[in-house]
Amino acid sequence: MKSIKALAAVALASSLFIGCEEEEHFGIDSSKPAPKEFTYDEDNSSETSISVYWDDASMIEAGATSATVQLTTELNNGDNYNNSVTHTIVYSDEKVKVKNATTFTGLKKFSQYYIRIRANYPRSVFSDWVYIAQDNEPVQLVLGYGFVKPDFVGIPNLAATPLADAITLKWDPCVNAVKYVVEYKLASASDWTTIETEETALKISDLTDKTKYNVRAKSLNKDGKESEYSETLDITTLEKAAFPKDIATADEFVKLFNGKELTTADATSVVNLTADIDLTGKTIPTCATFPGIFNGNNHSIKNWKGTAPLFTEVGTVKDLVIDASCSFVPTASEFGIIAIRNKGELTNVTNKANITMSADAFDDAVICGALVAEGLADITDCHNTGNITVTAQTSMKGAAVAGIAGYLKATMKDCSNEGTISASCAFVNGASTIVDVKNCAPSVGGLVAYGGNDENGQFAVTNCVNKGKVSLVNTSIDSVTENVKRQDVGGIAGASNGDITNCHNYGEVYAKLASSNGSAMSGNEAIVLAGGITGGDYFAVGQIKSNITGCTNEGPINVFSDASKSNSAVGGIVGWPGKEAKQSTCTKDCVNKGDITISGTVKVRAGGVQGGTGNMDNCTNEGEIIFESGDKASVIGSLCGFHSQGNTIETCKAFGKVTAMATVDGIGGLIGNIGNAAHNTGNGCVVDCVISGGAEDTRGLVIGKFNGKTKNITLGETSPIKVSGSVEGTKIDAGNFANFVHGTTNYTEGVHVINAVFGK
Repeated sequence: MKSIKALAAVALASSLFIGCEEEEHFGIDSSKPAPKEFTYDEDNSSETSISVYWDDASMIEAGATSATVQLTTELNNGDNYNNSVTHTIVYSDEKVKVKNATTFTGLKKFSQYYIRIRANYPRSVFSDWVYIAQDNEPVQLVLGYGFVKPDFVGIPNLAATPLADAITLKWDPCVNAVKYVVEYKLASASDWTTIETEETALKISDLTDKTKYNVRAKSLNKDGKESEYSETLDITTLEKAAFPKDIATADEFVKLFNGKELTTADATSVVNLTADIDLTGKTIPTCATFPGIFNGNNHSIKNWKGTAPLFTEVGTVKDLVIDASCSFVPTASEFGIIAIRNKGELTNVTNKANITMSADAFDDAVICGALVAEGLADITDCHNTGNITVTAQTSMKGAAVAGIAGYLKATMKDCSNEGTISASCAFVNGASTIVDVKNCAPSVGGLVAYGGNDENGQFAVTNCVNKGKVSLVNTSIDSVTENVKRQDVGGIAGASNGDITNCHNYGEVYAKLASSNGSAMSGNEAIVLAGGITGGDYFAVGQIKSNITGCTNEGPINVFSDASKSNSAVGGIVGWPGKEAKQSTCTKDCVNKGDITISGTVKVRAGGVQGGTGNMDNCTNEGEIIFESGDKASVIGSLCGFHSQGNTIETCKAFGKVTAMATVDGIGGLIGNIGNAAHNTGNGCVVDCVISGGAEDTRGLVIGKFNGKTKNITLGETSPIKVSGSVEGTKIDAGNFANFVHGTTNYTEGVHVINAVFGK
């Protein structure tokens, strides 16, 4: 067992006793023995793992019951209960074979941690924290680098790629750096030009071809302390190639991608395919950057067996087919057949090939689309019929898996997907950043998984169609160690971040979040947002970006989940429309015809149009809502499962069947459960439902259950709600309809007013 002998452990008292002399003490007790010989085990550590061991004899003799080891980014901060950076070894646990050592795995290279340990005694008494230290001062471990003191600033290790008119630079994140300064000059000159950036990549543009330049860089920490300069690189730009280039054979295609001519192109440079290209037995390297125009002229690329995209970054691509004889098994966690990201428009590009991405576990973000991982410019008239399958045998973090683009910060128009799109894992082990969307969980969409929206581009999807099954599966949610951010699945988009207009879904939307033993998982959140069009706006800017207009869903929505701690949301159009209070977006002129089936032990809000609360105008549900099983706190409705916060429902129609085969907290025609917030809504709505199941006091044609008694709620004030149908086998008529309008729980006459009439 190899250890770092230069490092010694140092104890730091971080708090005092809590209590007085007569009371039982708890908290830090500096007199209690702490673990000794706390040591970093270099032999059993790696770029993504940390192993430590210690001497526990004296603490056990003093009565310690366990030891806690933590990785922390700050000295003397509070406890972190995230199991990925906190391990507590309980000495009475017979399953623990090694009592005085532990290993943290699944960490990220270049992340920085102080490493500390304490002894835990009965009645919440603890020893001082003991830190790995050098010269009696705690030091940080930078994974893949080594131990450093807090004021150390790493030196950039530059890697440069010359183009004809530019030099691209990249480097690993530097220890403690918050900013980088890149300097360059003509090799023959003396004056440097300076560029500052917070990123770890930079493109120096507007250079001259066939010219030698010098490049260097340094880092700055948060206090302004500078590192030394990196090694100065001598870089000569490439000779600019002649364009356009016509490609008629596989050999010409391979030669083009093996050479450097593409990287010398500008935005006006054109590559033309003049025939179908058969890549049988050929290997194609990825071109780093091609800013020009790649014109397939409606030809196909055939028999390409690939592991990487055509381009890392590309300009315009048009009139190209990737044939079904191709197949792809990506070796990196970010993939699109055409490119990682498009900076120019994709037009009339079709993929027919299958993509299969798999790993034991995905520690980095997964971004996978049939055409591009990151759609940063408009995508028009593009199509996918290939299946996209992303599978982790154990865990994954944030993921964006979709039929056209994993992530979209632009407009997608007139596109379609017919392939099966699926992402599956045992459990979700934390979150990731998807391009610029932070704290992401897995999201699966027929065409798009995650949307972006800022001053550089806005997500929008128009006139798009999905006919393929969209599937999100977790098989062991009881293995999660912390609350999991919302997972999304939608027929058009998983997690939208802008308007979706005139889009149509015909494919099945399927989500399964199962525990390993079939029991309810209530210890941590594992929430799913599922919709025929979109899962919703949980990850959108301000959670209020997506107006959904003129969309239809005809595909079935099937959700099985064993997560019962917090509400999942399932809607025929949208699962979770957005933040509940002061919502400004609207679901308008939309129709759901797909049946929604809920099962497992899930706690859910499910509705034919919206699962959670939002604004609705002229929307219709014709599908059946079936609650086969789940948590008894669940609510279901033909139009929406839950409604609150003054959001409005106007001129909507609630048809179809609403069936509860197990106990629910509210079942309704218009609304399953309405919150205790002031409302004036429901004008011009029509309810013609067949309602079965649920309790009489929380069942109603308009509202199943009121959440409270104190807020004024008025429905149908300016135009009464027309009601008909049947409830528990009783046909509604002019003489009895008033008995079935709402449930009796919390109903308060004068506070709750429903203006309803019999009719259709």
